Parts: sequence; structure tokens; C-alpha cells
Amino acid sequence: MRQISLDGDWELTHLLEGSTPVLHPDDLSRAGGETLPARVPGNVELDLQRAGRLPDPFYGDNVHQLRPLECHEWWYRRRFVAPELSPGQRAVLCFGGLDCIATVWVNGEEVGRAANMLIEHRFDVTGILRPGEENEVVVRLGSAVNAARRHEPDPCESHLPTNWELLAVRKAAHSGGWDIAPRILSAGIWRPVTLEIHEPTEIISLYYATRRVSESSALISVHYHSRTDRLVLDGFSIRFSGVCGESRFATEVP
Repeated sequence: MRQISLDGDWELTHLLEGSTPVLHPDDLSRAGGETLPARVPGNVELDLQRAGRLPDPFYGDNVHQLRPLECHEWWYRRRFVAPELSPGQRAVLCFGGLDCIATVWVNGEEVGRAANMLIEHRFDVTGILRPGEENEVVVRLGSAVNAARRHEPDPCESHLPTNWELLAVRKAAHSGGWDIAPRILSAGIWRPVTLEIHEPTEIISLYYATRRVSESSALISVHYHSRTDRLVLDGFSIRFSGVCGESRFATEVP
């Protein structure tokens, strides 16, 4: 697998959610929102602060200036040149963290949605990319407050008064206010973004652990996850080898 980082400079547009219907990135130019530079990974408050639109929220009562932004929608945009793909290769757009109610487009085509800031999200874009040409990825982050308003709470639900709505949204609960922090609901692409180029047959992940060790030997367990586009799995093998000082070992399975 090869990874191409899409971190760095993005473009950010925001407006009051519902003030102008924006259903597609092509509608954004007519919406009249404010556009400013953004950094990924990051969050919208930091971008607004760098642009001089917000003061540092941790001084005085500046944090209250963030309250009107809780009902805004946020549109991230970035252009990049996609690599050529060999036969059988797949391209996957990977977001380490989307905060939080997200819709993703590539070249104007919706490729997926997300509603959980705490996990990674992946979208196969193999048939959508334009290899060797400029491509565009757009991410819309809806208002978490408005999403929570669509939830009908049960009488037995209970939470702190400042962050009740976060019972209905997969978002860090302390962002609604906690004993350790003020209420800053935030939004943003808060973890790295990568374009992954996957081979037809490859090892996806590898995990090993020392189960037992002595002065003369050690027992190591290895867990691996592989993937292939072949219809029949016969004929595969995997070889492990290692070096520890003057000691060398190797094993092959099956």
C-alpha cells in the first residue's frame, strides 16, 4: 500500500446552516458564505483565529463568541493530482477523523457520509479519480447541534445541562462543556487525510507481541490481515524472519 498525504492547506467556507440551501458543492458559490484558508488536520476555531475572525477563546469571556457558530455548516475543499493506477489497484480516501456530521464528494460525486468523530472513515474512489489530472475533494460538516435537535430524547436520558445534546451525537462529550473545559463544540477535519493506493494482493496490517521470554528464547505471536482480489486462495504463503544479535530465525506458513 502507498499513502499520499492530503494534509496541509485547504479552503474553508462557512455559513448559517439552513440560511441558504446548499445540497452540492456546486451550490456553494451562490450561498454567500465566508471563505478563508484552513489547515488539515485542524479545527474551524483555529482557522478563524488565524484569519483574525476570532480572538483566543481561552482569554476572558471570549469563548462566548463561539456560541453563534454552533449552528453553522462548514465546507472544506482541496485540489490534488491523482497518480496513475496500475491494473487491479484501488484508490481509497481515508479520513482519520471527521468532526462530525460529514458528507464527502470527489469530483462532484458523493462518495460517502460519516457521523462519528471518534473513528476512521474510508471511501473507495477508484472509479471516480482522474489519474494524472487535478481532482477535487469536498467535505461538508453539518451542525452537530442541529443534528442532535432531530433526536427525540427518552425521559430516562440524563446528562450534564451544558452538553445534553451530545447524547445523540458521536462526538467528544467534553466539547459541550465539562468541569475541565468550557463549551466549544467545534468542527473540523481533525486527523490526517490520505489517499491510499492498494495492490490487488497485499498485507493490510501486522501486529506482533511477546508472549513469553527468557534469557535464551522468546515466544512471539503474530497476527496479520491480508486481502486479495483472487477468487481462489490456494497457493499463498507468508514468510517471517528476524534477527536478534547473533540469533536468526525464519518461518513460512502454510
